[in-house]
Amino acid sequence: MRQSLSNDTNGMGLAQMSERDLKRIEVLREILAGRRTVESGAALVGLAWRQTFRLLPRYREFGGGSIISQARG
Repeated sequence: MRQSLSNDTNGMGLAQMSERDLKRIEVLREILAGRRTVESGAALVGLAWRQTFRLLPRYREFGGGSIISQARG
């Protein structure tokens, strides 16, 4: 299942989000809220600790649309 999400503040661009992307966003929210550690969040979504840690600033600054794979065409 994919969901559309505006990836910018003026609503001009739409991005398709997979279940995997949505789960990553949910876990990043929990990490930033202090309800989950980076280590447990990484394990939950199948990423390395370092990759999860690297996603946090991008998510914090640009929101959920920044989590979508850049390789997706």
